[in-house]
Amino acid sequence: TQVKYPACPNCLVHQGFYNAFQGVEGYVRKNVQTLTALYRDANIWVTGFSLGGALGVLAALDIKEIFGKVNQFYSFGMPRVGN
Repeated sequence: TQVKYPACPNCLVHQGFYNAFQGVEGYVRKNVQTLTALYRDANIWVTGFSLGGALGVLAALDIKEIFGKVNQFYSFGMPRVGN
């Protein structure tokens, strides 16, 4: 089942991956905020394998929307997350 992704008009994402990401998004945001507060020019890299790659896509989109940048994204063996 696909659900709407709120930050992107006409985007749909896999409901299970999105629910899983929502379970960790607060943790991700808090840690990126801490990193950027301590190191203003820090590079932000997002990576993941398999399910971690699927969550990484959603994390990268979230980080880019909130913090304005993601320097690199690498995913290995990732399932399709959305349209």
